Amino acid sequence: EETWHTRVAELERYRRRNGHCNCREDDKDWPGLGKWVSYVRRQYRLMQKGKRSRESKRLNDDRVEKLRDMGFIFELREEMATRRFREGIVMLREFREEHGHVDVPQFYPKNPTLGLCVQE
Repeated sequence: EETWHTRVAELERYRRRNGHCNCREDDKDWPGLGKWVSYVRRQYRLMQKGKRSRESKRLNDDRVEKLRDMGFIFELREEMATRRFREGIVMLREFREEHGHVDVPQFYPKNPTLGLCVQE
């Protein structure tokens, strides 16, 4: 219980300083916090699968809600994929405004990633 409150407070300080809760495991300025963040995400995945171990029972709905309220992202890969998708849509709209179509060349020099993303 004490560790939980200590880590949540530390994560809040990290969030205020960095603008997000995605502390890396190898962050030397925040020793141990990144590993705790990874641990919490792992416990959340177990909780979602219904595989609640003695350890994962410590992560209850109230704690999940508290972390979410701070901006904690439990499913980081999915969140990042969604963010990249939204950014891609914005870039495609900009391309359409500039060129009048969405037929982006595969090797579009202005934005090579966009050309590769929209190919079939």
